[in-house]
Amino acid sequence: MSSDTILELLKNLPFFVLAIFGLGLSIFVHELGHFLAARKRGLHVTRFSIGMGPKIVSWVRDDVEYRISALPIGGYVALPQLADMGRLEGGKEGEFADEEELPPISFSDKVIVAVMGAVFNFIFAFLLALIIWWTGQPSSNEMLTTKVGYVTQELNIDGVSVPGPAYVAGLKPGDVITRVDGASVETFSDIHQKILTGFGKNKEGEPEVILEILRDEAPLTLTVNPAIAYYNSLSKDPIRTIGIAPADKIILHTVTADSPAERAGLLPGDHLISANGIPIHQLQTFVDIISDKTNTPTELLIERGGQKMTFVLDPVTVALTKPTLKLRFQRSGLDSTMTVRPDFGSASTANKTDPSSKASLKVHQIVSDKGGSLSKIKREDRIIAVKSKAVDSLESLQKAIENERGPLLQVTVGRSGRTMTVPIVFSNIITEVTPPYTQPMVGFSIAQDTVVTHVGPFKQFGEQIAITFRILQALFHRDSEIGIGHLSGPIGIVRQLTEITRMDFRLSLSFLILMNVNLGILNLLPIPILDGGHILFAIIAKIRRKALPVKIVASLQGAFMLMLFSIMIYVVVKDSVRWKGDSQQLNEAEIFSKLRIDPVFVDDK
Repeated sequence: MSSDTILELLKNLPFFVLAIFGLGLSIFVHELGHFLAARKRGLHVTRFSIGMGPKIVSWVRDDVEYRISALPIGGYVALPQLADMGRLEGGKEGEFADEEELPPISFSDKVIVAVMGAVFNFIFAFLLALIIWWTGQPSSNEMLTTKVGYVTQELNIDGVSVPGPAYVAGLKPGDVITRVDGASVETFSDIHQKILTGFGKNKEGEPEVILEILRDEAPLTLTVNPAIAYYNSLSKDPIRTIGIAPADKIILHTVTADSPAERAGLLPGDHLISANGIPIHQLQTFVDIISDKTNTPTELLIERGGQKMTFVLDPVTVALTKPTLKLRFQRSGLDSTMTVRPDFGSASTANKTDPSSKASLKVHQIVSDKGGSLSKIKREDRIIAVKSKAVDSLESLQKAIENERGPLLQVTVGRSGRTMTVPIVFSNIITEVTPPYTQPMVGFSIAQDTVVTHVGPFKQFGEQIAITFRILQALFHRDSEIGIGHLSGPIGIVRQLTEITRMDFRLSLSFLILMNVNLGILNLLPIPILDGGHILFAIIAKIRRKALPVKIVASLQGAFMLMLFSIMIYVVVKDSVRWKGDSQQLNEAEIFSKLRIDPVFVDDK
C-alpha cells in the first residue's frame, strides 16, 4: 500500500470506521435472521460468527459460541442439523461430535431458517428506505432529468481520440431519452446504469444500444455503438460509454470583477438560455462556442426576473495556470526529466504568468529518472541555487544551467526547513519553458444546486432489486462487458462506503440498501455454500425422500468454498489495483492544482 493511500485512509478514518460498521451491521442482520429463526424453530445452534475462518475473539453464552472471525467475507450461524459447514467455516474435525445424536429437522424448518437471513436483509433495507423517505436524499437537478445537455464529438480513450458514439448516431442536446434497450428510464442515472450493463451487439459483433428519444415532442429511435472505455487507469475494467451529459439550467452564481461578464451587465442569478442563438443546456456548450470564436463578440440571451434580455460581451483569453520549466538531464542515452514551478506568496502582486517574475521555485514533478540523475531530489523541494548562484525565477534558473554541459551540477535545495547540496550527474541538459494554459473566458461561475428528493420506500426497494438483477444478468451474459473484475469485495465496498459517507450520510444509507438487497438476493442463489444451496439440498431431499449423502454434500460445499475464496482473492486484488489507480489520479489532480491561478481580466479598450 502506497504512502498516498495510507494518507487518504487516515484522512477519512472517521468515515472509514462508519463504513466498517455499516458492512458489519449488514452481515450481522443477515446472520441474526438465521439465528432467531433457528431458535424459534427449536434447532440446535452451536456458533454465531461475524466473518469466516480463524477466530479473532470469542465468548460463550447459553451454550452458543459468539465470535468475530478473521476473514471479513461474510458470516455464519453453525447449525449441525441443517448443514455441517463448521470445517469450512473455521471449525475443527470432531467439533460437533454430538451431531449424529441430534434429531432430524423438517423440510419447512430447513427452508425457513435458510431463507430468513435474506428476509432480514430485505427488512433492514426497507427500514433504511423509510429513513431516506423521511429525511430525503440529496441529488442534483441534472441527474434527475433524462434530457441530454451535451453530446461530445470526440472521446479520449487511453490517449486516443475516437468519435463520440452518440454524436455519430445523431443524438442532439435537448433530446429527451425515454427508453434504453426497451427499458424505460426516469433519471440520467438510469440511463448511465442501463448503458453500462447493456449487452446488445450488432451483426458485426460491435456493442450496440437502442435509444428511444423525443425530439421536439416527436418520437425517434437511434442506434448507438458505444465505445469501450476504462474508468480506472490501472485496473482496465471495460465499460460502455456513448459520450453524453445531462441537461441543466445554467444559473450564474458569481460574476468576476472587471470581467467581460461584469462589464456587459450580467448578475448572479441570471439564467443563461442561449449564446449566438444556440440553446445552452450544459456549460460545456458555451465553452465550445466562445472557444471556436476566440475574442469575438458573443450575444447572450438571459432570463432575469421572468424577463428575457440580450447582452453582448467580448470573451477574453486568459491564463489559468503558471508557466513551468522542464529540465531534461541526459546521461548515457537515458533521460531524467523534472518540471519546476514558481510559487508566489498570497500577498504577491507579481505577474504569475511571466517566467521572469520573482518567486520561490519548487520541484513540481519528477517525470522520469531513467538515468538516475535525480535520485536525491524529491517533489516539492525548493531550488535555492545552482553552483552557489541564487535563483529566484524560472528565467534565472534557466539561464543558470542552460550553458552547463556536465558532468556534474551542484544544486542547492531546501527541504523540511534545512538546505542541502545535491549533485546531479549528466552529459547534457535541455531546458524548455512551458507557457501557461490559456482559455477564452467571460468571468462567471454557475450555481451547483443540490435538491432533496423524497422517494417512497417501495419504489426505492424496487429500484435496487431491479439494479441487482440487471447486474447479475450482465455478469453472466457473454456479450456484456461486465465481468467478475467489476465486482467489489470487502476492500472496495468499504472504500466506496467511506467516500459516500464523507459526502453525505444519507447517501451511505442508500448504498446500504443496495448492499443488503444484493446480500439477500445473492445468498438465495442455488449455490451449495449459500442459503439457496441449503434450500436446494432440502428440496432434493424432499423429492428423494432422503437426504443426499454427507460426502456428496461436503464435497460440493468444499469445491464451491474453494471457488468462492478464489473469486474473493481475485476481487480483492482488483480492488487494490483500483485503489492504487484512483490514488494516482487524485495525486495527479493535486499536482495540477498547484499550477492553477485565478484568471486576470484586462480591459484592452
